[in-house]
Amino acid sequence: MKMIERYLKLKEDYNNFVIIIKSGVFYISFSNDAKILSYLLGYKIKESSDNFMVGFPTSSINKVTNKLEELKLAYVIVKDNETYVSKHNSVTFDKYEKIVSKSNNIYELDNRINNILDKLNNLKRTNNIVDILDKIEEII
Repeated sequence: MKMIERYLKLKEDYNNFVIIIKSGVFYISFSNDAKILSYLLGYKIKESSDNFMVGFPTSSINKVTNKLEELKLAYVIVKDNETYVSKHNSVTFDKYEKIVSKSNNIYELDNRINNILDKLNNLKRTNNIVDILDKIEEII
């Protein structure tokens, strides 16, 4: 079974949990869970044509779980065909949806900023760049 298929199968049972799956020397998460981990811990999101993914080294798992527990977010860790389910209650499910919303907003803002940076970089050797930068600096 592919990792994304395994993730989606787990999501059916653990919809409002952050799901993290061990793969070699990394842990991986997908979709909104990837965006959550990126938002909370600064991990870089990798995009494919149909999904988002975040990976981090196995040595960072305690940092990740500590952050999730601090925020009272329920999580599932799959490691070596064993599944660990964190403690959870109804409050964690509401928090999950709020964190998903925040992480999606930050992801969209990051994309907008990166698009602007790309456009500015493309204008570096033109006369327009000075005027544009002047206007930006006025605003900020």
